[in-house]
Amino acid sequence: MTLDVNQYKPDIIVKVSEQTSREFNIQGDLEVIPSLSPAIAVSGISLGNAPWGNAGNMLEVGRVEAKVSIIPLLSGEIKINDFILHDTNVNLEKNAQGQGNWLLTGMQTNAQAETTAEASSLPPVSVENIEIRNVLLSYSDIVIESTTEFRLNEFTTAITDLDTPVSFSLEADYNDTVLEMSGQIGTIDGLMSGNEFPLDISGNLGELALKLNGTLANLLDNPSGSIALTLEIDSLSDLNELAESEFPDQGPLLFSGILNFDYLENLSINEINLQLSEIGISGNITANLDGNTPRITAVLQSDVLNLTPFMPEESEEEVKFIFPRDALPLELLSSVDANLTYSANQIVTPSIVLNENELTVSLNGGNLSMSNRSGIAGGDLSASIQFDTINDNQARLSTDISGDGIMLELLPHEEDRWFTGGATSISITGSGNGSSVADIMGDFNGNMLINIGEARMPNSGIDMFGADIIFSTFNKLNPLSSQEDFSLLECLVINLPIDDGIINIDRQIAVQTSKMYMVGSGNINLKNEELNLGIRPYAREGVSLNLSSVAGAAKIGGTLANPRPVIDAENVIKTGLSAGAAVATGGLSLLAQGLFSKSGADPEPCNTALGIASSSSTQSGEATEPPGDASEENVVDDVKDTLRGLFDR
Repeated sequence: MTLDVNQYKPDIIVKVSEQTSREFNIQGDLEVIPSLSPAIAVSGISLGNAPWGNAGNMLEVGRVEAKVSIIPLLSGEIKINDFILHDTNVNLEKNAQGQGNWLLTGMQTNAQAETTAEASSLPPVSVENIEIRNVLLSYSDIVIESTTEFRLNEFTTAITDLDTPVSFSLEADYNDTVLEMSGQIGTIDGLMSGNEFPLDISGNLGELALKLNGTLANLLDNPSGSIALTLEIDSLSDLNELAESEFPDQGPLLFSGILNFDYLENLSINEINLQLSEIGISGNITANLDGNTPRITAVLQSDVLNLTPFMPEESEEEVKFIFPRDALPLELLSSVDANLTYSANQIVTPSIVLNENELTVSLNGGNLSMSNRSGIAGGDLSASIQFDTINDNQARLSTDISGDGIMLELLPHEEDRWFTGGATSISITGSGNGSSVADIMGDFNGNMLINIGEARMPNSGIDMFGADIIFSTFNKLNPLSSQEDFSLLECLVINLPIDDGIINIDRQIAVQTSKMYMVGSGNINLKNEELNLGIRPYAREGVSLNLSSVAGAAKIGGTLANPRPVIDAENVIKTGLSAGAAVATGGLSLLAQGLFSKSGADPEPCNTALGIASSSSTQSGEATEPPGDASEENVVDDVKDTLRGLFDR
């Protein structure tokens, strides 16, 4: 009652400042509150920040108070009845060099600290009741300019003795999201001795409900344990504020699994069960952290994986490129090794349904390989993709994708009018190097082939395989598109050889129907994504058409992201069509209205597109004149043939 503890205040300030190399201060008084359980209290504590830090102080404590029991002191035990901490700010920061402001340069080395601890070890300490209010913990990364805040509004616990389980409750805010937790954990004796430490905790983080139930051991030495974890939320969109992202309004979400860990080096989540709308995933994930590079292994499976609700809506905003120009985060590929095996009976998207999927992914030493086999629309699809890191700025992409027996009529579609039949094969092979997707495609060497067999084809509303440009052009050039809903497709071939990012096409686009066919030549530049394609239709021999409505030939320009028809000045001049007339017909009427060339036509354009010699040419020994290269004399002959056809002569 007579001791003035403030006489020690200057010594405490000097000693802490020396030990931390930071400015330390106590604004308030040191208090001893006399009673049968006297309390020691201090207010206005502050500890300065690192010289490079943005916050004024790293630590600010409004008030800390401890009420000590007198009688246990006589037997050498420190028993704190009540511990109170109010109005505290902890500002943690990390600079560009990865150094944290919590590293105090003036602190003793580990060896010195151990020697000091042995020389001045304290008697046993126990705390019965803890009350913490209004504590703000903030973490800032100066490099990425991000700040995370955790405000502990209230934490209370009651401990009757050291061998009785501890009950607690907690109310906090995490980045303005309310966190409420309560439950029971193991005993203090169990914690200190390394024995089993059970926990049974439940609560809410915003709208996310969570539960943890299990047992820990050796928490102070080599922690291990097994914890059953459950997460539940009504909708993914309820996580938007917490995750600072835009999740779709889909749910409910239910996740459960058993977290096992051993020495914090071997982690696993077993008996995973994830349910989200029409998505169900189960399996096991393990992580080995014992080494320079973590290794993750996952074996997952699904019955039905419906991704349709999670696919982004088609943006109406015009984009300049379809291949991203941003540099790929290649350094991330070397930060972890992983092996994933995933199987699903069915994967559903708006444009495709894959059956009996078997996917394997391997990431090792910065090299990523993926392979998948699945059924699609009555056929088979296989894909092998290799993505190897060459250096910090370069990677090599190799692809080998093939599909066979795919029936167009079985593909998902929204239009009432759709294909009947249409056995299709596809092949995409090749490789390219670069630091971005655009660089890789600009360096790509390989081939892309789409080959469609006989089908009843609608004359509008086709969007498939990226070939909708070809279908759309065909329908515009087809004089029967406005008269008939369907065309009888005999074959369609898109054969694109890719050489150093340039696709030069010499009659390697072909559409053949029962009444007409269409061939295409030109080039596609994957480096700048520019299109320069000439498309020309021909009537089949012996077929009478209303030639007055034929659009003529087309030239497709623009880019892959924004293709557009353009005027072919050469054909305009050859046929005497004025530029104004060409513009009036949307830039597609590049031959005279009513002119539909028959001479110089390839009788088997699909074979030509595939590089197969025409059977008629082989039999006759004569070469077929390449379409699109007709001389001016042939154009005149075309006009004569057209006039005769109009009068049935």
